[in-house]
Amino acid sequence: MKVGDVMKQDKFEVLLEMQKELMSIIKQRTGELATLTDITVAMMTEVSEWANAHGEFKKWKLNHKYDREHVLEEFVDILFFWLQAMIMQNFTIVDIMRKYMEKYDENVRRQHNGY
Repeated sequence: MKVGDVMKQDKFEVLLEMQKELMSIIKQRTGELATLTDITVAMMTEVSEWANAHGEFKKWKLNHKYDREHVLEEFVDILFFWLQAMIMQNFTIVDIMRKYMEKYDENVRRQHNGY
């Protein structure tokens, strides 16, 4: 799939379809898919790799060089596992948006109420 083609479609749906295709390829090659626990551990590992690549927390390291492409790559690795977890739990983008809006309202209320 080419980037230009993607830009004309619902981008989130494209990501989900691509992830489903990748999951199919993995299942064909290995005979199984990772469990939700496997995906959770993998996602946590990728979050750590993203944080390490970003290096913002490394106040003691004076020569850390920020590499945007490396940080972006690690972020996308998180997205792969997040999408797979979403698919495995049968969450839709509508589910995600609805819950996001609910939590958004709650978080805004908290900020206005001295949370």
